[in-house]
Amino acid sequence: MATRYALDDKGIPSCWEEQGASIEELAALRSMWEGCFQGDAAPSDPIAFHRELHAALRRLREWNSRSGCSRTTHRAQPS
Repeated sequence: MATRYALDDKGIPSCWEEQGASIEELAALRSMWEGCFQGDAAPSDPIAFHRELHAALRRLREWNSRSGCSRTTHRAQPS
């Protein structure tokens, strides 16, 4: 997804797998994307995915800006 949609570290930092919110958001996106291509999916489901992707990327950027993580720095989440 990062390559196809030209995503950068502002939305999905390289340490995303250590950020609980990022993991959950990306897992939800993956589930939705897979559902778009099931036999019973509506023809409009891929468009709905892109709408949700836009909203998810906005949330990911917001969470990442609060985390303080960057391309070269990872800050652990508080316990």
